Amino acid sequence: MRSVRPVLASPAVTVPGLGATRAWVTAFFFCSGSIALIYEVVWTRQMVLLVGASTPAVSTVLGVFMAGLAVGGLVFGGLSDRSASPLKLYGLLEAGIGTYALALPALIHSVTPAYVRAAHALHGEPVLLGLLRVVAGFALLGLPAALMGGTLPALMRVVATRPTRLGVDLGRLYTANLLGGVAGTLAAAFVLIGSLGMRGTVVLAALGNLTIALAALVWPGPRSSTTQPIAVSPEETTPSTGLPPDRILLVTIFLSGFLTMGYEVLWTRILVFSLLSTVYAFAVILAIFLSGLMLGSMAFTLAEKRGRLGIETLCVVQIVAALFALGLAPLGSRIKDVVESLSLRVGFTGATFVLAMAAGSALLMLIPATLMGLVFPLASRLLITDVAHSGTALGRAYWVNTTGAVAGAILTGFVLIPALGLKGGLMLLAGMQVVAGWAPVLWSRRGRSHRMASAALAASGLGLLFALVSRALAGPSPFDRTPSDRMIAHREDATASVSVVVSPSGGRSLLIDGFEAASADDRSGYMAMMGHLPVLLHPNPERALVVCFGTGTTAGAVLGNPGVSVDIVDINRTVFDFADHFRDFNHGAAHDPRARLVVEDGRSFLLTSTESYDVITSEPMPPTFAGVSSLYSREYYALARAHLRPGGFVVQWLPFHLVTPVQAWSILRSIQDVFPETTLWIHNDTGIVIARRDGAVTIDLQGLAKRFAPVASEMGRFGVPNVDALLGMYALGPSGVAALTRGVAAVTDDRPSLEYQGPRHSLARSWGIYSEDQLQALVTVYSLRPLEPVPLFGASPADAALLRTRRITETYALLGDVYLGAGSTKRAREEYNKGLATSPEPLQRAQFLFALAQVARDEGNIPEALRFLDQVHALGVDDTAAVRLREALVSRVPGSS
Repeated sequence: MRSVRPVLASPAVTVPGLGATRAWVTAFFFCSGSIALIYEVVWTRQMVLLVGASTPAVSTVLGVFMAGLAVGGLVFGGLSDRSASPLKLYGLLEAGIGTYALALPALIHSVTPAYVRAAHALHGEPVLLGLLRVVAGFALLGLPAALMGGTLPALMRVVATRPTRLGVDLGRLYTANLLGGVAGTLAAAFVLIGSLGMRGTVVLAALGNLTIALAALVWPGPRSSTTQPIAVSPEETTPSTGLPPDRILLVTIFLSGFLTMGYEVLWTRILVFSLLSTVYAFAVILAIFLSGLMLGSMAFTLAEKRGRLGIETLCVVQIVAALFALGLAPLGSRIKDVVESLSLRVGFTGATFVLAMAAGSALLMLIPATLMGLVFPLASRLLITDVAHSGTALGRAYWVNTTGAVAGAILTGFVLIPALGLKGGLMLLAGMQVVAGWAPVLWSRRGRSHRMASAALAASGLGLLFALVSRALAGPSPFDRTPSDRMIAHREDATASVSVVVSPSGGRSLLIDGFEAASADDRSGYMAMMGHLPVLLHPNPERALVVCFGTGTTAGAVLGNPGVSVDIVDINRTVFDFADHFRDFNHGAAHDPRARLVVEDGRSFLLTSTESYDVITSEPMPPTFAGVSSLYSREYYALARAHLRPGGFVVQWLPFHLVTPVQAWSILRSIQDVFPETTLWIHNDTGIVIARRDGAVTIDLQGLAKRFAPVASEMGRFGVPNVDALLGMYALGPSGVAALTRGVAAVTDDRPSLEYQGPRHSLARSWGIYSEDQLQALVTVYSLRPLEPVPLFGASPADAALLRTRRITETYALLGDVYLGAGSTKRAREEYNKGLATSPEPLQRAQFLFALAQVARDEGNIPEALRFLDQVHALGVDDTAAVRLREALVSRVPGSS
């Protein structure tokens, strides 16, 4: 048993204005928590731009940040006990945080050249590169994080005046800090970064720190009791009998941090299957998680007011938390149903989606997180037995808890998930938590029989839940609800959950955390075009860089051109391992001797590489996903330009179906700010941006025809059988792109507008086969298309004139097809009639007549449809599709022939 420490404190009657001081201190710590979460978001993004966005790099940054918090708690905990005015110490800490925050961008800029040189020297040495990231992280974030870690023990020392109030004081502070964290998380994601940018958000947060610092320094709060110690009566001391030794409580606190952070990692990975990997989803998930911890701390505070909580409570809440964490796990596979059900009732708006995300997240983790929120303040209160050393004891508890959190996050992400999967990881953590909860019972006043009965009951409940959860969450990837018979391969790794499935179209798809990242079927043609087009336009390509591998279709297309070697960079090793599942489309790109595979963040690779290329293609995850905008920003394209050889091309995927028109135009603006000669091509309604480093993008018809011949079969497979069809993909040149993007802000590292344009429902409104945004974008681009002649080199005036005429006619067909696909037969009919009126060639006229027959069929006017098909036949055009359509329509009209 622990010995009783000497208890020293100042009598409550000698502390003037203590109630007001407590209120102000609570407000200070609410603001501190809010600002700290804002910094965590912004600093992580800023550091990731330096060290890379790979999972090891991001984990290093977060680990360093949390380790700094732990060190700060330990160091400043003892200092706060020795301080004559801990409130002023807190003010100095806040002033230091704010001042450092203002200086950090300049510090990052100044160390970047040295880091780049060191990272390049360590290329191919992942362990040493990881150590370099740790050093860089501690050098840049260690100090402010340590200052933050000192704020809790300092403020605890301000308000702690009676041993019997230690629990209440601690609970209030911890609750206020967590509530501030919720507010900061939501404010950063939904308001600040989108409206102020990264720098503006940091300046506002730093002003908040300095304001708090000024208020704390001038507030005439109580002085520490260490200057004039006065003994308190024995009934006011914290009892230390019947409690575990300090080392057991510290182990409990360590495991609390470990398990809490481990669960957060697992829950986040589970929820993104349904909520997608957007900044808004991550903010909502974190806010609900912190809300649970806050509710637990609040419950602890209320319970402390009514009577002291003991070791039995500490044990029970951990065991019950484990059972709820495991028992609620099957709901993780039903969150998408919750989102859809709520949306059907309320509407498919961005606000509805946010509420649905919050409801789904709360179902999975609010109850266990609330129970976990009791553990740290309760165990810390049991550890603190006197006022005079409360800062030291709390700082030590904070150090141990945060160290456990770092270990839990890293080991869960890098060991448990890859080894056991999400379901297995949950089961292991639940088992650990039951053991962690039961162990302190050994120091309970209850008898041995009671302890054994509680252990048997906990083990029985855990075993029953293991069986039920294993049955409910069957299959290799139970949280994305893909039927097992459709899943060809699956792997849980540190980066993401990756699956290969048979898609509804009969092809194969690559799923990343349940999202279809790429497919290998007729829809994947744009990926092949991203590889073929720049190589065909370049007069003599030798080296290419493919950023993001996916199914490998783009890399395979580049390698399909003789004489080209390729560096392929992807953040996820598993996509390389799964490449053979898509061999029919990537042609064995992962095994081609001309290909070099690199597991790295694409931007970090360019930052630390000295290689130069003729072509750089980029096809990352959707630009609205968290962190991905760094591969769509103006700074990224400037970095890519620096690695292009003279006359080289950069190629960018532009997914109209995944972004708003404004977001699409902002991507184009970002590219054209760096590459004035930016062009837009469209294949199967997907945008492909091709920009040239030196000189305009021009097309040499003779040279193009010569380079086209070896890949004609592959191009024909994706609907581009000849050079004319390839020229038809050309949508806009530099002037058209400039007109489209006039008045639109570029995407920058400071203003990542692609991610922060406001939440959108995952089930966006659609028109036929198009989303509302995709329809608007395509109509806008196609309306400008006739104004942009194809930049031919060496074409005769007659050929150029013919191509311009044909281009106008093609545009009518494209617009008509879009409107027909959107279900607007009236607008489709208008465009097809315009095309028919301007078509001099029989084949073109037949195509428009056939399209008009389809319009009439969709409108239910079968006789008119047949008349159009008769006109196709009269033109003498052999059109198999028209014949089949006529046969189908005739069968629906009795007596027709």
